[in-house]
Amino acid sequence: MSPELLLRFAYGFNILVLLPVIFGLAQHRGAGVLAAIGGNVENSDGLRWLLISLWSGVAIASTIGLFLPRLFIALLVFQVAYKVVFLLFYAGPLAVNGQWAQVPIGPSAVFLVIVLVWPFLI
Repeated sequence: MSPELLLRFAYGFNILVLLPVIFGLAQHRGAGVLAAIGGNVENSDGLRWLLISLWSGVAIASTIGLFLPRLFIALLVFQVAYKVVFLLFYAGPLAVNGQWAQVPIGPSAVFLVIVLVWPFLI
């Protein structure tokens, strides 16, 4: 498989994972947990729109990356970096301390896959 095809796989995966999350976050109204990010985080409009804008940017850049895969490798490096920080400093300590109910399992699992796979693609 060519390196460009592998990069396109990563960009396509980003788009497939992020679009439902972005739309789920955008449709959320009022109080309550944000189901689109694991159901463990209470809604805050500021946090919700921060995530929508961040992940929309990643989805848009990934769409361009489908056509210019090598040019957008920095996006994949950025993803690995911020996901490592989340896993090491938030999800990891919760899990180590037995607080699994507070770990957003869905996002953490996707983040772990990306952290483990993207370095081999970039």
